Amino acid sequence: MNVYISMIISIITMIVTVYITNRRIESDDSEQHKPYLVLDNIASNNKLDPYKYYLTFIGRNYHQKYSDLSDEEIIRRENNYMSITIMIKNIGYGVATNIKFYDLLTGNDIVGTQSESMEENQKLFTTLDAAAGEEKKIQVKLLTETLPSNMEHNRILCVYKDLNEHIYTFIFSINVKDNEHYDFFAYQPSSHSYKRWYRECKKQHKEILDRYAEL
Repeated sequence: MNVYISMIISIITMIVTVYITNRRIESDDSEQHKPYLVLDNIASNNKLDPYKYYLTFIGRNYHQKYSDLSDEEIIRRENNYMSITIMIKNIGYGVATNIKFYDLLTGNDIVGTQSESMEENQKLFTTLDAAAGEEKKIQVKLLTETLPSNMEHNRILCVYKDLNEHIYTFIFSINVKDNEHYDFFAYQPSSHSYKRWYRECKKQHKEILDRYAEL
């Protein structure tokens, strides 16, 4: 009887050991393939090139001024804007794929645009990916409405995946001053500021991630 008990205990111990070892291997493998995007820098752009892919950020004041218009209608009618370039860098170990941007204040998708040229060859935009160590430079058209003592505020949620379909996010903000200078900063999910903005925009955050998960 004792021999059978010892055999059963040995088998159980072996199964548990194999399970724990496999979980550790899976965890290590996941860490080795984990991307980590950051907002590396922002630079002023003297002239936006419409034949290269660009995003349009609509500020909070601007949204409030034209609250009766959709984002698409605002973009079609507006010619006055600031032009900048954002640098998104992958400082992680794995590929960041299907990188997308959302307005966290409204929950809306950020609209990407690229005009087609009939006179030259073009690399047309497809999916935005970033390999480990790669930096992506993306043109941005800023639609702003600066008010006295009230900077124009943009709050953007960046969402992306690794090759195993795990979803990651970070938040960045661009505040435009009335002299067209700006401040910018970014928060990762581990920070208190990210958690605070998450609480402020919990509904929009959830809606965005639900839509993204269906892509």
